[in-house]
Amino acid sequence: KEPILTEEEFKMIVSDIKEEGVINQNEHDLIQKSIVFDDKIISQIMTPWDKVVKVDVGSSNYEIKELFEMNNYSRVPYFDKESNQVLGTILQKDFYEMLLEENCTLESIVKPPLFVKEQTKIAFMFKRFQEVKQHLAIVVDKNNKVVGVVSLEDIIEELVGEIDDEYDAEDEEEERSVRKQDALDKEEALRNKSKNININQKIVKK
Repeated sequence: KEPILTEEEFKMIVSDIKEEGVINQNEHDLIQKSIVFDDKIISQIMTPWDKVVKVDVGSSNYEIKELFEMNNYSRVPYFDKESNQVLGTILQKDFYEMLLEENCTLESIVKPPLFVKEQTKIAFMFKRFQEVKQHLAIVVDKNNKVVGVVSLEDIIEELVGEIDDEYDAEDEEEERSVRKQDALDKEEALRNKSKNININQKIVKK
C-alpha cells in the first residue's frame, strides 16, 4: 500500500502547523528529528576510534584513575593495544568500588563488549541498548575492524538534542559552587579595600 504522504510532505505539514501556532518550536523540532531518526545509521553519529578515550590492558590503577578524573566519562572501552582487540567496557563507578575492595581485580569488573556494524540504523540500536541494558557499543566495519564507539546518549541526542553525561551535573554543581565562592571572595576583598580607604582618609584628615 502506497503511503498517503511522502516524508517531505509530512515535514512541510509539521512546519505549517507550527506557523499556525498548533505546536510550539520545541514540539516542531522533536517531530522533525523523529522523522529522520529511522534513516540515520551508526557511522553518522559514532565517535571515531582514534578519538575515543580508552583503557589499555597494561594500564595501572593509578593511570586509569587519572584517565577517569581527566575525562570524567561514566564508561570507557578496555582494549589490548598490541592485538588491537576490544576486551570489554569499564564503568567508572565499578572501578572506584574495585579500589575499595581488597581482593577485587580489574578483569573482574570488565563488562563484555557489545559490537555493532557501522551501517546499522540507530533506531534498531536504540532498541538493542534497551534489550541488553548497556550504554556503550563498539562499532566495526564490514571486515569487523574496530572503527569507533557509539553510546545510548549519542542516539538519544539525535532525537532530543544534547544531553549531559550522568556525571556532568555534579561537575556543573561544583563549578557553580566555585563561582559563588569567587564572588564572595571578591566581595570580601572589596569590603576590606573600602575599609582601608576609610581608614586612610581619617588619617589624612587628622
